[in-house]
Order: sequence, then structure tokens, then C-alpha cells
Amino acid sequence: MTASSVALHQQNVTDRERVLGTDHPDTLGTRNNLANARARAAQGRRWRFWLWRRG
Repeated sequence: MTASSVALHQQNVTDRERVLGTDHPDTLGTRNNLANARARAAQGRRWRFWLWRRG
């Protein structure tokens, strides 16, 4: 996952909140997808750092 994919997920959450409301099940699922995207992006950064440190 990259920063651009996280940004797309964030835009999707914003749109769903505007259209469906904050407590709609689809909005909550989309928030979960955003959290997963952020976690995977952070994991990728940690992995690259570990490879860099390893030499």
C-alpha cells in the first residue's frame, strides 16, 4: 500500500460519511478498510527500514 492508496481510502470515507452518514454499516466498513490500508502502509515502511538497516 502506498500513500496514494491511503489517500483514496480517506476520500472514500469522506464521501460515504457525507452521503450515507457516519453510523451507516457501509461507512463503518469503509473506515475499517482505511485502517487496514494505513496499517499495511506503515508495515511496508517498517519493512523497507529493516532492509535498509540490514545493509
